[in-house]
Amino acid sequence: MRRIYLAGPMTGLPEFNFPAFNAEAARLRAAGDAVTNPAEHGIIDGYEWVDYMKLDIQMLAACNTIHLLPGWSKSRGASIEYRLAKDLGLQISFANGAEPFDPDPVEAFLDEVRAELKRARSKFPGDRLMTLALAEEFGELCKAVLDESAESVRKEAVQTAVMCCRVVLDGDGSVRSWRSARGLDELKAVPA
Repeated sequence: MRRIYLAGPMTGLPEFNFPAFNAEAARLRAAGDAVTNPAEHGIIDGYEWVDYMKLDIQMLAACNTIHLLPGWSKSRGASIEYRLAKDLGLQISFANGAEPFDPDPVEAFLDEVRAELKRARSKFPGDRLMTLALAEEFGELCKAVLDESAESVRKEAVQTAVMCCRVVLDGDGSVRSWRSARGLDELKAVPA
C-alpha cells in the first residue's frame, strides 16, 4: 500500500488551498491509499511558515510516496518537500493537472557524476596515477566531441569530471615526490 504525502501550494491561496488538498486526499483514499494530508492539521496558533515545514517534513519522512498537486513547482514549501522526497528515494506521483518536474540539467549531470564517483572509488580504490587517468579521460572526451554521439560525449564528460573529483578528493600518490621536490604541498586524500 502506498503511504502518500500530499504536497502543493498553500501560502497566499484562498483557504490555503485546503479544498484542493482535501479533495485529492479523498480521491486517493477511495483508491485504497493511506494519505497524509498536511491540510488536515489546519491552522496552528503561533505557527509560522518554518514551523509548518518542520511538522510537514516529519510527516513526509514517514511516507513512501509524494503526490504533487497543481502549482507545486511554484510553491517554496512544496519544492523543498519534492527535493527532500527525491533525496529520500520516495516515489513521486502527480495529481491531474499538476505540472511535471522539469529537471535542472546541472543537477542531473551532477547526480550522474556522484553515482559514477561512488562506483569508481569502490571499484578502483587508492590514489595512484590519478593525474594520468585524468589526462587519459580528457583525451577520450576530446575524441568523443570530435567523432562520437552526444551520448558518448556525456559519458566521457562524466568520467572526466569524476577523475577531476578524484584528484581533488583522493589526491595522487604518484606525484608526491615530484610536488615535494618543488616545494608544493601534498595532494591529500580526503576520506570517502
